[in-house]
Amino acid sequence: LIVIATVLSISLCFAEASGIFEGYGGPYIYVREAMGEFMGFQVGFMKWVISLLAWATMAVAFANLLVAFLDIAHVPYIEKILAGLLIVTLSYINFLGVELTKSLYNIVTLVKMFPIILFVFIGIKYIGKSNLIFIARDPGRLITGIKDPILILFYAFTGFESIAVAARDMKTPLKNLPKGIIGVMIG
Repeated sequence: LIVIATVLSISLCFAEASGIFEGYGGPYIYVREAMGEFMGFQVGFMKWVISLLAWATMAVAFANLLVAFLDIAHVPYIEKILAGLLIVTLSYINFLGVELTKSLYNIVTLVKMFPIILFVFIGIKYIGKSNLIFIARDPGRLITGIKDPILILFYAFTGFESIAVAARDMKTPLKNLPKGIIGVMIG
């Protein structure tokens, strides 16, 4: 609930700003218009660095999970090769055009929803007071036990800020982009 409230308030700010500005850049434009070129550049540069690090992290995590699942850790440099192949493949798909990328993104989104929904329905069975008893015995453990899930969930909710980057390529972005950002957060 802490993460949802925080990220929802941030996304509502983005939705409001996206209803005002329709150029390329999203967060860069919003900050540039409010605080000037220098601060806009800082936000744009940090967005680029964070995206670079996030994509690299996800590629390495995917490769590590795949290697563990297939039990092929004995192959030298296999994680690095798989992570590199993933980045090259996704870059190539992106290079082929927006329509293919959009179709692939829609398919991947539908496929990943199944395990998420399954996880929720299985997890509901395990909700109960017995799972929360450690809080009553040691209230200090609440903080240490909740910080990691908060960080993971916060990361899981990120991405909505990237939607506005290509606003100029959208049909009626001033009208549709705020709805899209709010829709992504609700979905």
